[in-house]
Amino acid sequence: MQVDCFFIGRLSGSKGSVRQDTAIDVGLRLRLVRARANYRRLLHRLAHELALVGRRLKAVSTDQFVSGESRSAVESHGARQHRIKAGRPTSNGCVERVQLTFLEERWRPSFARSLVPRITALRWDLDTPAD
Repeated sequence: MQVDCFFIGRLSGSKGSVRQDTAIDVGLRLRLVRARANYRRLLHRLAHELALVGRRLKAVSTDQFVSGESRSAVESHGARQHRIKAGRPTSNGCVERVQLTFLEERWRPSFARSLVPRITALRWDLDTPAD
């Protein structure tokens, strides 16, 4: 499982910066994308989605979530956390590609429709199926 974070920006209707947390399992072709998610909630949702297909969370590869709190969140699901080097497409290229796809197909069109993008509009764009 690869997990990464992508900075979307500072938006109207939000407190502080808004980010996109992305998790992907390449083998299962499972992806989970949340705007303004909490890492612990993201892992919980991820473990739930894997359980629905008869799998369990075993390992998480990430270059950003490396604090003790993040590690304990991963271990609470019975998984191991692997730290990878940042900016290496060989280690986290799949999750980076998913983030680029969301940037091109969701966030840029959303920003183009509004002079002042709001967090509620971004959540709606994320939950609405793409054309």
